[in-house]
Amino acid sequence: MRTLLLAALAAPLLLAGCSAPATAPPVGFDTYDADGDGFVTDDEFYGGFAASPYYAGYDADGDGLINDAEFGATGFGYDYATYDLDGDGYLADDEFYGGVYDTWDADRDGVLDRTEFQTGYDASFGVY
Repeated sequence: MRTLLLAALAAPLLLAGCSAPATAPPVGFDTYDADGDGFVTDDEFYGGFAASPYYAGYDADGDGLINDAEFGATGFGYDYATYDLDGDGYLADDEFYGGVYDTWDADRDGVLDRTEFQTGYDASFGVY
């Protein structure tokens, strides 16, 4: 029992060094739709992702920015340059989340409906 408890406590510490999470966190549209209006705004999206381990998980060197090589390891398959808005060669958290949000907003109306969220989430992280 003690070995199992120690293993359970040590697992997060061992996994902390991984360059990217293996699977998406168990969240859905309603997790991000903070006000329950049926749409996810960019602020709600940013807040939901900021609370997840994704950005830090992709930042392999821990410098607080995602470079081109780290972005390539995410598996998103999107063009890095379209995310790197200031062209400095690094993605700050707002560029990363903003790029994901803009990619998922298929009809470009500035909000994600349930279908856009589901489609984007499934394409980026796999079906949940």
